[in-house]
Amino acid sequence: MLAALVPGTPCELCQRPMYPERPLDVDHVIPRAEGGAHGPVRLVHRGCNARRGQALGVQRRRAGVGMRPDTPKTLRWCEAHEAYCSTSHSRAW
Repeated sequence: MLAALVPGTPCELCQRPMYPERPLDVDHVIPRAEGGAHGPVRLVHRGCNARRGQALGVQRRRAGVGMRPDTPKTLRWCEAHEAYCSTSHSRAW
C-alpha cells in the first residue's frame, strides 16, 4: 500500500495529506473488534488510526461490549482484598 501511495493523498480520517516518510498505518474500514479482520483496509496516519481505536475502545467499554462476563463495569478500592473489586463489603466494627 505504501508503494502505491501518491504523496499528498488525503487521509480518509482527517483529510490532511499523507506522505511516505511520515508514520502511516493500515486501518481496517470495519474495525477488527467488530468482525472486520478480513475486510477492506486503507492507509491512514498512525495518529488518526490510534485515536479511532481508542475512541472505539471507550465506546465498547461503556456499552460493556466484548467484556468478559466476570469483569465488573465499576471497580472500587476494597480494603478487605487490598485491591480493586466490585463487591460491597460491610465492616464489622
